[in-house]
Amino acid sequence: MALPPLPSYHKPTKVRGVSWYVTNGPMSFGAFNRHGITMDGLQGMAAYGVSGDWDGKTPPLFRLSLYRGWDEKLPAVTIIDTNPTDEATHERDDEWLLEWIKMAQERGFGRLWVGGIYPLRSTCKDSLAAYYMRERTLRDYTVDAINMHSLECMAFRSSLIVAAWDEQRFSEQGDKVVAMLDRRLKNHQFTEIEEW
Repeated sequence: MALPPLPSYHKPTKVRGVSWYVTNGPMSFGAFNRHGITMDGLQGMAAYGVSGDWDGKTPPLFRLSLYRGWDEKLPAVTIIDTNPTDEATHERDDEWLLEWIKMAQERGFGRLWVGGIYPLRSTCKDSLAAYYMRERTLRDYTVDAINMHSLECMAFRSSLIVAAWDEQRFSEQGDKVVAMLDRRLKNHQFTEIEEW
């Protein structure tokens, strides 16, 4: 049964100067509201973070998660990449996301969660590295903690976690994510994208 369309964004949850929005989401993360929408047979959801208020049109600075679902009876998989791109949103797929949906369907999954070891939306890895190498603020540490919680929530809902981040350039943060998941989740299956 198709869920009714919703506004593109709703009242945010604010934490340390960052406003967190969930758009068209069928599942909830902690304080986030629960919503859903059907698009071309897929349910789409994303959780975004912005500085200040958001008009729903300006690209958000952070993306915590992205969700696609096509068969709720089948298990879910979580893919953890380096960071979100600018292209994939709750309404739009990019080349990587379409490839991951195809891979998930071929392997018998019915739902796909996508997160990043970093939540900053960027297509340039040099810009990403520069952003995280600058002097850290309290807001940065808060965003990191919220992102870790989001990764844990996605992984908890999945029967498999796939590591797809750039291990050569961002291994330290990747190791932190793996350690957190090992500590927080028992008996989870973990694999690398090349072996999936």
